[in-house]
Amino acid sequence: MIKMINKKMLSAFTILCTVAVVVLFAGGCKKYADPPPYFEEDTSSGVNSQRKLLLIAIDGLVGTEVKTIDPPTIKQLLEKSKFSYKTKAEPVTTDAATWKTLISGVSYSKHKIKDSTFIYSAPAGSDPHDAQPPSYPSIFSRILTTPRASLSSVLISPWANMTNKLGGELLNNAMAVSNDQVVKDSAISVLTKRNADIIVLNFNGVSKAGITGAFSAGNATYRAAVTTIDGYIGEIMTALKARPNYNKTEEWLVVVTSTHGGLGNSYGGGTAAETDVLTLYYNENIKKQELTTSSFNSAALSGRDAATIKAEMADGDGRFNIGLGQQTIQLKFRQSTAAGSWPHFFSKMKQFVSDGWSFYTGSSGATWGFSIRGVGGTERRPETAVSGIVLNDKKWHTLTVVIYDSVVSGIQERWVKRFTDGIRNPDPLDRVRLRSGAIYQTITNTEPIRIGWGTDPGYAPPTFNVADIRIFNTALTDQEIVSNLCLQDITQHPKYTNLIGYWPCDDGYGMGFSNKGPQNQAYTFGLMGNYKWAGVEENPCVMPAPGPNDVTFLPKVVDVTRQLCYWLRIPVKETWNLDGSGWLELYDSEFVK
Repeated sequence: MIKMINKKMLSAFTILCTVAVVVLFAGGCKKYADPPPYFEEDTSSGVNSQRKLLLIAIDGLVGTEVKTIDPPTIKQLLEKSKFSYKTKAEPVTTDAATWKTLISGVSYSKHKIKDSTFIYSAPAGSDPHDAQPPSYPSIFSRILTTPRASLSSVLISPWANMTNKLGGELLNNAMAVSNDQVVKDSAISVLTKRNADIIVLNFNGVSKAGITGAFSAGNATYRAAVTTIDGYIGEIMTALKARPNYNKTEEWLVVVTSTHGGLGNSYGGGTAAETDVLTLYYNENIKKQELTTSSFNSAALSGRDAATIKAEMADGDGRFNIGLGQQTIQLKFRQSTAAGSWPHFFSKMKQFVSDGWSFYTGSSGATWGFSIRGVGGTERRPETAVSGIVLNDKKWHTLTVVIYDSVVSGIQERWVKRFTDGIRNPDPLDRVRLRSGAIYQTITNTEPIRIGWGTDPGYAPPTFNVADIRIFNTALTDQEIVSNLCLQDITQHPKYTNLIGYWPCDDGYGMGFSNKGPQNQAYTFGLMGNYKWAGVEENPCVMPAPGPNDVTFLPKVVDVTRQLCYWLRIPVKETWNLDGSGWLELYDSEFVK
């Protein structure tokens, strides 16, 4: 009993001393506001204090390029790792954005840190105070508020600004060194002479090599830099395994990842070369497995008003307006829950009776309609269903609208027709006239295109997913619609050159649905609300069915913090609002002793 009391008193004393030092230090190095820590009594029992973590982050390591180079140390580590060459980094791949995500465990869409000041800058024209996002401290700060506050952490990097901004709580254990070789030497010294629980290392030589030529295995300088860092990792692993208690009373998880990749000789954007990186999770007892997925990972849309989860894309130059021309609008739609009152779910229209167009569900949720109105014209709402097809069966359905010209009685007129799963809907007269006297109605407005709730009062959409959104600046024929419903390679579409926007909506990460069309890819649907990326039970037919060895999740760099907490048994609080997944626990039967 006396030993137990003394242990608790010593633990409390250690925590208070740590807090006092942090408070004195924080005034000199913190440049952004963090919430004050709240300290809890250590009531845990049976905590395995011998679990430890080594995190090695290599800036600029493109997943496909390191796979091509196949450096020997990494190749050896893969034999006892869960790994992926397509781990997703942040869609904004600046150094500050990616390191803030790695150390805080929240994505760029929340922390909004983009440049090396590590201070959020409000967009031009907005009130800086109103726009200020919540603060997301580093995991080092978070640990101090948990029963595991006594864990010892070390951060070593050639980037002094990062160690200062993100490692301030570590005091002398946040080490800014001169180059990658000194990072390696310092890491070996820590492993040899100290007993740290968390060691975070940063190498930036690969990124520097990419900037001087290209982030490519074909660039000899880049290849040499990858090989050099791989050799450093080999020396560090030798020092780690030489520890007397390695793989005995000490259980080490080694994570090797990259903060970002690179495209050409630069980075900062959201291309696959910049966001697809290598990550491996190594432990002596982990069984080798490359984590691949062909599951449809997307974000569900739902709700209205303050609770809405939706996606919007501005149309500032009007490129998506139909105007006086022809157009085909197509998407795949999967409804999880129904909603009544004819809600919009995909629209370029402020509300019914406004100019523009809108896809909406019927009052039962089983049918869908299309509202369209030209400037100064009359609103049209075809809503008849295809016999035998219902929309609210939790299955994927392809919805197509074609605005087309047709000659009637020798006069060219413009009409609308709809298709559900390639079958033409039997709308009244099989068409909706878009003509006012002898003058076409122009379908034009300045509204964004919205997926989910807009501004129409009373109309809350169902919970649903979308995929394979296609907008063509021409009218597809009936046969072109039927023949290409499940086309998996969009470049093979007969009207591919007429595709002015194409959004697969399977990004699986980031802040929105990226445009993968052949024209201006800057048009991205930005997600809004408390959205979550997750696998969908069924793939749309434009994607292959998941393979037998596929996993349902997409590994991400933002996962690292949750994985760290899982491995070290650090309780994660809901108020931290961490992103990412602690998917490593799915495999704990392999390494839990």
